[in-house]
Amino acid sequence: MWAEVEGTFTNYQRRVQRIRRAVPAPGEATARWEMAAGLLARLSVPLHAATAREVFALLARDTKDLAGLDYKASAPPAARCPWMGRRPAPRRGPDPWPPRSLP
Repeated sequence: MWAEVEGTFTNYQRRVQRIRRAVPAPGEATARWEMAAGLLARLSVPLHAATAREVFALLARDTKDLAGLDYKASAPPAARCPWMGRRPAPRRGPDPWPPRSLP
């Protein structure tokens, strides 16, 4: 991820993790959710959110797999999303996380 990003992501273990901005975005860079809001506004479909937290609240409200999750609570330890309708094939071998320490 990038140091100027604020928001959440879901990792390969289905854990919703919060990303905190470490530095301001350079120049005229815009957050992804703000770009999406601009596109929606041009399509006459306003996004009723002014922050990444509000976008997450809208997603949690309207998405079954995020229901009940909270933006603030998605900081470590991360909340785990349910399987989306079906369980994946069993993993062969050990889980690669956490990674083994280097010799």
